[in-house]
Amino acid sequence: MFARLVSSIILILSCGLFLPVNSPVFAQSTSPPEEKVQVRKIIFHGNDHIPAKEIKEIMHTKEKSWNIFKKAPYSEMILEEDLKKIEKFFKSRGFYHAKVENVRVREKDKEVVIEIWIKEGPPTIIKEITWNIKNHFPENLKERLQNTISVKVGDIFTTEGYRNIKKSLVGFLLEHGYPKSEVNTKAVLSKTANTAKIFIDLRTGPLCYIGDIKIVGNRKVSTKTILNEIVIHKGDVYRESKIRESQRRLFNSQLFT
Repeated sequence: MFARLVSSIILILSCGLFLPVNSPVFAQSTSPPEEKVQVRKIIFHGNDHIPAKEIKEIMHTKEKSWNIFKKAPYSEMILEEDLKKIEKFFKSRGFYHAKVENVRVREKDKEVVIEIWIKEGPPTIIKEITWNIKNHFPENLKERLQNTISVKVGDIFTTEGYRNIKKSLVGFLLEHGYPKSEVNTKAVLSKTANTAKIFIDLRTGPLCYIGDIKIVGNRKVSTKTILNEIVIHKGDVYRESKIRESQRRLFNSQLFT
């Protein structure tokens, strides 16, 4: 009797069983997780001026692709956010009255087809571009400067096109000797007339030249060798491209390795 009791205790301890005899034991589920609904296709209606491909690029909701490992799960909440993004996107492209009028989601065999109806409304057209160029600026460069910007009267006003005005003008001036220029732009939009007026205020500053070129910190490479590598010289008109080219040549020269 005692021997049987001792063997029972040893058996319990070695097996590590701490549950009462009548306690239920739950088996771990081996069934796969439920497959999420995937987006098979997104279809747009009414997008006469902006291709569907460009609209899809700004959406978080994506279509299934040929890559079987790349999923395209459908989420109603994410789709609602995408609809707001679509309206903002159209406004940035000059369609300030654009609205998503209707959405239909059709589900079949764990896949959905999303159809989106868009009302673009009239575009906002650039009616006028007014220039105010201060300081002395050569007439032969003025026309080239004005042709630098990509937007023209009669174009659809877009946020990207408007932002690029300043970038283009500053780049032109840096390349033609005016590193101290100031460029300011302003746009006045009329949502009732669907027109835009752009005002460009430009201070060129003085025409600048390259002064003395000083080489500092060159312990092993001679100043003459370094000056032979660069493409800027004292007395040259300041050009941003030549500054960058000189930097590139020095980096690639292996003189300092």
